Amino acid sequence: MATALECLGIAGGMEEIVEYEPRIMTALISNPPSATLRVSHLGEHALGALRTLRFPPNLTLSTYTFPGYRSDATSDGVHTKLLELLAANAAYLCSVDFDAAIYELLESAYAHLPLQFPNVKTITMPRFELSRRGCSDLFPNVRYFRNSVSGFTKRLEQGLLWPKLVSAEGFGNTVIWLAQQHPAVRRLHFSSLPAEVHGGAIFKEVCNILGTRQILSVSLPFNIVTSFSGDGRPLGQSFVDDHLALESFWPGLATALPHARFLSIIVRWSIAASRTTLEVFFAVITHETVASLDALPELRYLALRFLGYVPGRERENLQDAPDYFPTTEALSSLWFNSIHALEYLELDLTPLGMKRTWWRRQPICDAAEPNLPGAPCRVIRVSQEEGLSAREYFDWDGCR
Repeated sequence: MATALECLGIAGGMEEIVEYEPRIMTALISNPPSATLRVSHLGEHALGALRTLRFPPNLTLSTYTFPGYRSDATSDGVHTKLLELLAANAAYLCSVDFDAAIYELLESAYAHLPLQFPNVKTITMPRFELSRRGCSDLFPNVRYFRNSVSGFTKRLEQGLLWPKLVSAEGFGNTVIWLAQQHPAVRRLHFSSLPAEVHGGAIFKEVCNILGTRQILSVSLPFNIVTSFSGDGRPLGQSFVDDHLALESFWPGLATALPHARFLSIIVRWSIAASRTTLEVFFAVITHETVASLDALPELRYLALRFLGYVPGRERENLQDAPDYFPTTEALSSLWFNSIHALEYLELDLTPLGMKRTWWRRQPICDAAEPNLPGAPCRVIRVSQEEGLSAREYFDWDGCR
């Protein structure tokens, strides 16, 4: 095993490693990774072998489970060894990603073992496995939250969990709840919107929630949906919901996000896209009301993504009708001409047969004041490296 590891991931097999390759465990304890450790399927023997391990600041940990069988994590021996290992490292951890069983164990053991992780700033949960008190007692200083499964396993009371929370990522019901309870949030990234907040009326509700906070960075997914008649016949496709007027979409976002510096819009379609699907998508991203985002003086980075399956024949239709479906060059010109504060545009239209591209506004040097909004400029395509660097910067600018 290398002696200067920064990151290490071991996906399963820890019990077998302890039994058949104990030298690996010895090397891991002697030379732990300096930044990140990801270990899955920890059982009693592995926990015993790792009892003196010093964790790096970023830890992803799961217990040993088999679908359909009793988990080793339910035994008292495993509980004790796991708690001892976490207690020995609690002060060193800055970012944690545990499975549901570990979060439940930490909370249930708190009465007799009041373990606290004072330096954890980033927490990832499958869903809310902790009570409100459990969140604040165990992890009092969380600033960045992520979750990967929709819903709550416990009914959370209204109120603040983490006074310093600035970023929430995950499923819509969780992100919306956190935004409602935490006035300091600045960054909200939705992996989906919950079913009860889809539709024209709910788009307004989401905008109302966004508008109550000083959001600097936001990522929102919206679906193209099929409308049906009363007898079940498909009537056509529309964006978000057939009750939402397209004319109100971009202006609604502009009103809700007056401080935004980073905006990502993901348009999704769940089955094979037809020509109608593509027409709806391009109608959204070329609508004249995109100019309403020009009212956002700090908007520097905008990302547009289409997510879905596009059959080969429909991709060919795109290439055969350049006057009907715009190219990435035409789209970049439209958006930079519409939003004068914009510095970077990301277009991820890979399902349409187009490469993911990044575009940047480049001021003309001989302009009187080249850095002022509205000054003469050209739009240039930039490298993936520059684009991803700009995305990272503007996504998190003001949200650290």
